[in-house]
Amino acid sequence: MRNPKANTTRTSPIGNSAPQEEPTLVATSQPSRFHVTTVESLSTDIDLAGVNLSVNDRILLADARLRLFAGVRYGLVGVNGIGKSSLLKAIAGGLLVGWPENVRTVLVEQFEGKDLQRTVRDIVVDRNDEIGSVKRSAAVLQEAIESDDPTVIAQAMRTHHLSNLQGRKRLAQHHAQKRSGARGSEARKRLVQLEHEEAAARIANEEPITAEETVRAVKDAQTTLEDLVSILALHDVPATERNAERVLVGLGFPLEIHGNLVSSLSGGWRTRCALASALVFKADCLLLDEPTNHLDLPAILFLQRYIKSLSCTVVTVSHDRAFLNAVTEETIVLGENVGRIGEYEDKKLGYYAGNYDEFAAHTAEFRIWRVKMAAALEVKRAHTAGDSNEHAAAVAKARSKGDDKKLVALAVQQRKKERMGMEVNRKGHRFRLHRDREGYYTTVRGEVPVSSLPQQIEWTIAPPSVLRHPGPLVRLENVDVGHDGGKAVLRNVNLTIEPGSRTLLVGANGAGKSTLVQALMGDLVPLKGSIYTHPSARTAYLSQHHVEALRSNHSATPLSLLTHLEDPHPTAQSARGHLSKYGVTARIATTRLSDLSGGQLVRVAFANATWIASATSDDRDGGFSSSRHPTTGPHLLVLDEPTNHLDFETVDALGEALKEWNGTLVVVSHDVSFLKTVAAGAADGMCWTGLVEGGKLRKLEGGVMEYVKQCRKRLKATV
Repeated sequence: MRNPKANTTRTSPIGNSAPQEEPTLVATSQPSRFHVTTVESLSTDIDLAGVNLSVNDRILLADARLRLFAGVRYGLVGVNGIGKSSLLKAIAGGLLVGWPENVRTVLVEQFEGKDLQRTVRDIVVDRNDEIGSVKRSAAVLQEAIESDDPTVIAQAMRTHHLSNLQGRKRLAQHHAQKRSGARGSEARKRLVQLEHEEAAARIANEEPITAEETVRAVKDAQTTLEDLVSILALHDVPATERNAERVLVGLGFPLEIHGNLVSSLSGGWRTRCALASALVFKADCLLLDEPTNHLDLPAILFLQRYIKSLSCTVVTVSHDRAFLNAVTEETIVLGENVGRIGEYEDKKLGYYAGNYDEFAAHTAEFRIWRVKMAAALEVKRAHTAGDSNEHAAAVAKARSKGDDKKLVALAVQQRKKERMGMEVNRKGHRFRLHRDREGYYTTVRGEVPVSSLPQQIEWTIAPPSVLRHPGPLVRLENVDVGHDGGKAVLRNVNLTIEPGSRTLLVGANGAGKSTLVQALMGDLVPLKGSIYTHPSARTAYLSQHHVEALRSNHSATPLSLLTHLEDPHPTAQSARGHLSKYGVTARIATTRLSDLSGGQLVRVAFANATWIASATSDDRDGGFSSSRHPTTGPHLLVLDEPTNHLDFETVDALGEALKEWNGTLVVVSHDVSFLKTVAAGAADGMCWTGLVEGGKLRKLEGGVMEYVKQCRKRLKATV
């Protein structure tokens, strides 16, 4: 049994809510007295036992084993809200004691605490803080030497010496915090020594520069600069800069904005910049949490190729099944409900060879094998069935007659009955009682575990009511669209959206798809032309920034978002029923929005959008029943990147719901499989695929796959 006192706990606040209300991420591990928390070695393999993870009072992992082999690309899967992102944050944040210090770990995240007044190129190249510091010190010394002023050179050497001491002190603080025992004592002594040296250096910097110091500084500066240049040459900074440019171009950054300040970028482009920075950095373990969010199809194809070329360990969380299958070699399953995806344990980490599709196929076959094993066991039990009283009577009769052979036969029969059950352990090895049945049990062997079939996630979108007046829902005629009266992003757009049609919009990021959607919704006034909308049609709109907007609402819950009042309320029951249509359970309905995962927020956003659209209908039109429960859905559903943050099962459920829905759809997405599913639900001639490119909107006769072929052809030609 493990000693709970031996667990080492680290905590970290997560989320965007106020400090006093932040959910706390707690990670514990099971280090031994000989663990190598801060010992550097050549190996970058990870093997941690007794890993526990929780957010507030909710347990995500319990006594799990985290195992990552060097150079292997893993896919981390599990249902929304189960803790995939929390696990990556715990790893990257250094919360797991026992994670080797020599393993350089990078998690793609925004640039909190970074200087945003730097260029895109610089912040991508200088992801390694140590190399960035060396480059800045070399530049300062080079400039001082070129000035030929001994005083300036001496001041530059003072600054370099102080900066070097501060860097060494930060490393000493890290060691003093992590190490214990004799090593911890030595680390704390070293920290105290460096603190004294730093204080002395600060005092010395206030003193006037002497003639002797200037003479010494000129010689020392030249030697120090040569050492710094040697370090930069060792890390091959020019090659890193070339690779950074290649990655930025591959992710969609035009060459002309590589020199722009990061502060001038929008949130989506900053996310791309952070992704580029992580890819360029030479990490030992790269953690990618939904890397395809905010990426268009050309960038996704480039990222897929680049990840496959990496030699480091990669752990990827993604809702894009095709992307995940392409970049992963093994699958890690974070389990909650046994049998939902496969045969894995509650709150444990399961490891399977192959990508997600191979894992899913394997677990399906494994379940069939177990069903057959259970059936065979029942047949065997039927052959040896008998009443216990009859067995006792037979034993008594044999004893009275002194029939030893009969007693032996009855004993063997009884042992066979006791041994019926699982013939192999969880690892597939032959069952051993002393090894696989520790503890107190009422039977010698356990039953064959056969999980129930996975519970299908179903989304229900209410059908629209019948419109009183015929005609298109939206019609654009010779429309020019732009922002704030500026230059037109799209010109001469002609588009008609008929009831029951499916309009799919594809194109690179920044081409104007979202701008066109905003014009359809009436959020942008056209610079030229006219936009007609049906006077009676109700529209539900889901923007690509819905998750960020909901997460910024720190105090609201999904239930209060729909009712605008705290529970209980006369419409609370109806709101709960509406939320349940999109997989928002009773627990999630009363949880703060800022505490929900991205996938859970997408479900809430869907429910909110369709609720509002139903609420805007006239009661006489049948939009609500007498209980204020929406009985009809929107006539037009506009979705801008709806699959971001969703897990595979939810994406499939959403696609099937939209496929069966008889309303009108406008969808912007880079998920090819999802678009194909949506298009399959359209009647003949009612699906229109448009490519937004070069300021124009044109029809793709070959549908979505025509765009995929174009992107692959361009990628081969440019990268």
